[in-house]
Amino acid sequence: MQNYHPADLVDILRKIENLIRQGVVYQTKGDRVKVRSGKLVTAWLPWFTHRAGKSRSWWRPSIGEQVFILSPNGNLELGCVLPSLYCNDNAPPSDSEHGCFVEFPDGATFKYEPADSSLTINGIKTAFIDAGDEITLNSGKKITMHAGTEIAIHAGKKITMQSDDKMAIHATNTVSAQSQFFEYSADTRINFMTTTITYSSNTINLDAPLVNCADHVMFRTFSATGSPSGASGSSDSTSIITGNLIHIDGILSSNGVVLDSHVHTDVHAGDENTGGPK
Repeated sequence: MQNYHPADLVDILRKIENLIRQGVVYQTKGDRVKVRSGKLVTAWLPWFTHRAGKSRSWWRPSIGEQVFILSPNGNLELGCVLPSLYCNDNAPPSDSEHGCFVEFPDGATFKYEPADSSLTINGIKTAFIDAGDEITLNSGKKITMHAGTEIAIHAGKKITMQSDDKMAIHATNTVSAQSQFFEYSADTRINFMTTTITYSSNTINLDAPLVNCADHVMFRTFSATGSPSGASGSSDSTSIITGNLIHIDGILSSNGVVLDSHVHTDVHAGDENTGGPK
């Protein structure tokens, strides 16, 4: 039986003790951390991450986080830091049975709860998604976008909005749009309901069997052509105005005849003209 010097036994016990040590993160720098374990503070040690190959991840342990040090052969200089354990200073952020919950130092949270199949992200200030080809948002029932100040949608060429049933744009104050060309198309009707709608464009097309304006429409100039209601497919281009029509200021002309100031000729014998219209 081999006899060991007491110093050798002490060294063996020290290495056994150092194989796995528990501690807390003391300092952080890049991909290295120092760990305090009892009275011992380690040198800069690497920490375990999820992936570090062609796919890589980054989530460094934070100061005060409870970790383990795994040291091959009990040599702390070769140690690696394995996160993490909950402690009194860093308690569990959730008690969900099967959910995933992540909480960040700024208060932002990421939560998926299988119990109700809900994904919730709270507390962030900005979100950025960049896709080289396409982003698709698909919901079986409803998609809601809300902003306290502004929602901006920009496309280099074309923006298409399509609804199989109904599309509503509602603003308490003003709806504004600017483009060289606007086109609205609907199989049934197009409704606009707001205090003010402002469009700045060379051309605006409203393509629908019926366009409703609930109260009042103002034009600087306008022209109207088309078939009357119920005469679909008719070759007769006729526009119909139903109800009272009041003309104020300017001239009202029909086929070159000014209706409110013309005079009639050839009514009486000779060269006399009738008076103005009454």
